[in-house]
Amino acid sequence: MIFCEEFFKSVHHLFNLTDLFTKIKNGDGLNLSEVMMMKRIISQLDEIKHKSSLYSLNRMRIKPLVIAVFSFLAGGTAFADAVYTSPKSVVGTWALVGGYNSVVSPKSPATITVTSSGVVNYPDADTRLNCNKFLADGSNDGNSITSYGTINGSTNNQYQSNLMGAYTELNAAVQGNVQGNNNTVTFKAGSSTKNLTVYGAQIKDDYSGNAVTASENTVFIENGSEFLGNKMITGGYAGGNGSSTASNNKVILGSGTYSSTIYGGWAYGQTQVNISNNTVYLYGDANVSAAGIFGGETNSYINAVTLTGNTLVFGYNNTPWTPSSYTIGNVQNFSTIRFDNATWGKTITVHYFANQSTDSTVTKVDATNVAFSGVDSLSSGDSYDMLTIDEELASGSLELTSENSTYTIGTTLEGTGKVSLSDDGKTVTYTVDSASEQASSQSTVDSASEQASSQSTVDSASEQASSQSLSIGSKEQKVDSASVHASSQSHAAAMTMSAGTVALTQGADTTSAAGFNLANSGITGVQSFSSVGGGASRVETGSFVSLKTLNFSVGIGNNVQNDYGLLSIGGAFEAGYGKFKNHFDAGAADPYIKKTGHVSYYGLALLSNFTFENLWHVNGAVRVGRMKSTQNNALYNAATGETYDINIGTNYYGLELGGGKLIKIDDTNSLDIYGKYFYLYQASDSFNAGGKYKLSAVNSHRLRVAGRYSHDFTPVTSLYGGLGLEHEFDGKSKLKVDDKAWAKSSKTKGTRAFGEIGVAVKPASNTGLILDFSVKGLYGDNFRGAWASADIKYMF
Repeated sequence: MIFCEEFFKSVHHLFNLTDLFTKIKNGDGLNLSEVMMMKRIISQLDEIKHKSSLYSLNRMRIKPLVIAVFSFLAGGTAFADAVYTSPKSVVGTWALVGGYNSVVSPKSPATITVTSSGVVNYPDADTRLNCNKFLADGSNDGNSITSYGTINGSTNNQYQSNLMGAYTELNAAVQGNVQGNNNTVTFKAGSSTKNLTVYGAQIKDDYSGNAVTASENTVFIENGSEFLGNKMITGGYAGGNGSSTASNNKVILGSGTYSSTIYGGWAYGQTQVNISNNTVYLYGDANVSAAGIFGGETNSYINAVTLTGNTLVFGYNNTPWTPSSYTIGNVQNFSTIRFDNATWGKTITVHYFANQSTDSTVTKVDATNVAFSGVDSLSSGDSYDMLTIDEELASGSLELTSENSTYTIGTTLEGTGKVSLSDDGKTVTYTVDSASEQASSQSTVDSASEQASSQSTVDSASEQASSQSLSIGSKEQKVDSASVHASSQSHAAAMTMSAGTVALTQGADTTSAAGFNLANSGITGVQSFSSVGGGASRVETGSFVSLKTLNFSVGIGNNVQNDYGLLSIGGAFEAGYGKFKNHFDAGAADPYIKKTGHVSYYGLALLSNFTFENLWHVNGAVRVGRMKSTQNNALYNAATGETYDINIGTNYYGLELGGGKLIKIDDTNSLDIYGKYFYLYQASDSFNAGGKYKLSAVNSHRLRVAGRYSHDFTPVTSLYGGLGLEHEFDGKSKLKVDDKAWAKSSKTKGTRAFGEIGVAVKPASNTGLILDFSVKGLYGDNFRGAWASADIKYMF
């Protein structure tokens, strides 16, 4: 009888709980009386458990675990004073009640979003606001809390206002591991937060002895947020009476003022404790002058503690740490201190330092790859103290990962340096390394771009100045011997200029073909003509550029017969468009930039040709126009994380001179042997993109020698083929960055052979129309290309 009474009481209580959780699941909150009812039912169930034979009769057991699992499957939590369904979006003011406040989701990770107009107010009571996705296996993973608005903790210091990405505190025997992984708390730029204790996750099990894990949780306080009067901040917290692990958690501080302690990971346990590979990042204007920063910490006094691999990083997402005061209250338990971004000349001062890591109390200082801000350039021997400890080392010591370092400044400059540690082991110094000077022993500066006299100037191939004096005109100039040199990625600007050069030289061929076909139309009088060409090429430029272009030239000309021969003269409009890709190693910037772009040009051309009665011929052309070459997201500033576009716009002009001899073999076959000289000038240009880029003018000189064989296959159709050789004498694009260092140049110089085949058609139905179609291939050490063209001429 007692069994039945207790059984039906239990069932009645469980159905009452089901009603409450169904209400929660439908999106309704609980009022205070309903919350009290839930607590009373749970208490009564617990009382039945301890006082009756129902607990063990016939091995039927109703434990708190049964109640908890039943509750969570219904969509709630058996331990909450106030429970809300997920997702929770706070738009207006949300006044929390004291105790537990949870947003739960039975089927997916729970989320809380405080909008820019949302306000969360904590009461003057111990209060927790957290996401709680708790399953029977003890997992509480993947939750997120994101604030764009305002969260106000209690101003009364005797109360604790907690915000947790995930929270689990088991008082029931869950079988298996208890974990809170991949949870995130984010305070967005523009948000306001006061008086909070923040956890990426807090996971505890003081009941069952299960393994407890808080791993890969994150607290992210973005640069531009207001974070004041805070208490403790912890990436991942794990504890229990078994083993506990807090690993791979992150705390990222980009703003705010901190006067308490920041922990990457915190754990306690009675059998084994593992606190490893947690990371704390400092960037933006985060003020930690009164704070303590711990890679990890525990209060467990057992031998089986692993505290290792925790890292403090200066700079995050390529943004440096730039606080008003470069001081930290204390730094403890970090295996590594790493400099990703640093402000040159600003020494970071640590008042108290200790390392009680279990593998080694030596803290490695890593400045092997660092981006400097706050400086335009550096010279050999420049140095500053990166880090200093102004009190005695409480425990542990500093050691360098390497003395050798590479650094970048903006998008333009890079160099090498030496990292050193003072004799007392408390100060880390960075010195620009003179041994890495990129200057050659010849003191080279291009005579054309620098106007150096012939006595003091040598070939520009090295494009680096040495420290000796160069005579420039009548003045002596001292060129600084700095180890800083142009960054690898800056080469992209020179290559983008070269893409324009290639497009313009191909455009010259299209316009030249239009002039050739005008002169060889075989008819006199005013006529229109056009030439359209398109193709792909690969040009070795020191690296290489692959380019696909479409060019056309259209104009009106006149063939005039006189006593000496045939004079052809015309004017044309030319234009072209192309897409290109630069292929080169951009160094550390390579993963962050794009190497594709587009080039376009337009201009006018004047064409002339004279064919003598003896079939000798001479020709000439003048071109003038505007070229634009653009590459988006082409440069990357490692100190700020910004990307920049390359936009080059220059005027151009070109000249063509040629001559040859047409040899008539018979009535249907002929051979034209000719030579041509092409000159192209692209004006210089400059732009700013995380640094100053100054491109020198480009001068292209091409000489072509070729022959074309033609056969009149029918009265209206001619077939032709040609072979030739072409040499580019220059075509170099030179670049100077920040008026200090020459970047790697880009050039189109080289020899290539070419062959062509085509057909010309004169439709019998229209004697004034001539069509010409051809394909062309080019090959050389520095050039690969294929080209197709279509030319149309029409006699008015």
